[in-house]
Amino acid sequence: MKIKAFVLCCALALLSASCNNAVEFTADQLTIKDVATTSGYAWFNDEVTSYQPTTANVSALMSDYASDPFTTIVYVNPSCSCDGTHHHFPDLISTLRAAGIADSTVTIFSMRNAATKQPLSDKYPVTTLPTFYFVHQSSKVVSVIPPDGTTTGIDSMVVAAFK
Repeated sequence: MKIKAFVLCCALALLSASCNNAVEFTADQLTIKDVATTSGYAWFNDEVTSYQPTTANVSALMSDYASDPFTTIVYVNPSCSCDGTHHHFPDLISTLRAAGIADSTVTIFSMRNAATKQPLSDKYPVTTLPTFYFVHQSSKVVSVIPPDGTTTGIDSMVVAAFK
């Protein structure tokens, strides 16, 4: 009888412990190809195609990239209907492509919200989505966080941040 009571107490303790833990989400790491074929990002390809960055900004970005190549880290929420996600993120990809920067230099973290766990949080914290980091080979790191309510000009924001 004592063994049954002990087992029952242990089972109840485990059950109550598991009920008190909040579900913790982790960011999904994606490539541009993954994003282009993921249902949550169905809007992505059309937005990339429709954005035309300015020639001067593309030239400046090409020059910056040639002098100090960088990788791009993108933090974004696919289900957010906010301007930053549906405009700045695909506009950034369009701008990078126009500057001849390979898709393979871009890493995307798909997150539920800015508090979602992501593997680079110690180096590249996220306080709002979308957030873009540019990590140069010279160890210089540039971040761009598009302001809420803006829908255009990510190419200008990136070029300005590099200065």
